[in-house]
Amino acid sequence: MHAARGAAPSTGHSSAARRTAAARGPRSPPGTTTVSQGTLQLGVANAVPSPVITMNHADTGAEDTALLATVPGTVTADIEVTDNGTGTATIGTTNFNPGPSATVYTGTLTLDNPTVFYGGNADRTTYTNVISGDPGTLTVTGGARTTWEATNTFTADVAI
Repeated sequence: MHAARGAAPSTGHSSAARRTAAARGPRSPPGTTTVSQGTLQLGVANAVPSPVITMNHADTGAEDTALLATVPGTVTADIEVTDNGTGTATIGTTNFNPGPSATVYTGTLTLDNPTVFYGGNADRTTYTNVISGDPGTLTVTGGARTTWEATNTFTADVAI
């Protein structure tokens, strides 16, 4: 993983500075990718470096975390938002216009902390697998279409 333009890679240590890391190539090593602080931006389809992404790790504290695709394509990893940190997790896409090309998250989402679904892809951001958990509040924002295609089992208030 390479640091995005001018941004420091996440070191896992608490800091008030915002950090952004960018995954720019397809990878498939085993294990879990943890976003404990800052933002992980996905710059190509299937750039996730593992089959599971965990957000709001024990080291998160009150920091917010984000997983944002910056291009259309498929994100296949399962995503877990734990209740170990008190910050808000954001999942979705940055603002871009790819023409008629969606960004699709196909893994399961297990949400146990407040979560924002940010739809910035001008075509749409779609979640095709089950969203489960007890996050308290889910917020859908971003100005573009966000679609959930599965029969979801989460327990939460939804704000749009």
